[in-house]
Amino acid sequence: MRMPVRECSFAILADSVAEVVGKKNLAYVAIKQAASTDNPARERWASNLFGQISLTNRKQIRSNAMDKAYVERDKRRAEDQRVKEVKGVDWGNLFART
Repeated sequence: MRMPVRECSFAILADSVAEVVGKKNLAYVAIKQAASTDNPARERWASNLFGQISLTNRKQIRSNAMDKAYVERDKRRAEDQRVKEVKGVDWGNLFART
C-alpha cells in the first residue's frame, strides 16, 4: 500500500531539508513531527522554523523537493496505469476453450 499524498509530501520536504541543512536542523525535526500527526499547531511550528532557514537554502530545498515530487508523481501515475490495465482484463476468456 502506498503512502498517502500528505505524508509523502512531508517526507519529500523533510528529505530535501535534510539534504540541504542536515537532520540536526530544527526545521527537519519539526517537519518529521508534523508529518506524523494531523495537528495544525505542529504544522505551524514546522512552517515557522522552515521560514527561518536562509532564502538561498530554501530555494535549494524547493528545487530538490520539486525534483523528488515529479519522480514520485510519475511513479504513482505508472502504478495507477498498471492497476487500470489489470482491471481491464477480460477474466471470462481466461478459461475459454478454443
